[in-house]
Amino acid sequence: MKPSFTCRRGQPRQAAINLWAAKALRARLLIYKASKFNDAASYTAAAAQAEEVITGSGASFFNSYADCWLGANEDGTNNREVIWHVDYSTRAGIQYHARQAQT
Repeated sequence: MKPSFTCRRGQPRQAAINLWAAKALRARLLIYKASKFNDAASYTAAAAQAEEVITGSGASFFNSYADCWLGANEDGTNNREVIWHVDYSTRAGIQYHARQAQT
């Protein structure tokens, strides 16, 4: 299950980074560091961090690769392969601007 976050006034965040996204990003950065400086300790740390994301985040792969491209899975909040989702839909923009007008 993905953690949910809310910002002030109980409104859901549209692009908040969560713990698992931060850990996945850290793993990726450690891999870049390891390859750039040939640092074995960073490879080990990256592998451990990535394994923690794989086992703890609740994300998983679809049974069929083709399912990635289905319209029903386009929304990152309902897509189990997504660790971090930013909602760029016009619907989110309309909701955001409507909330701004109310404050």
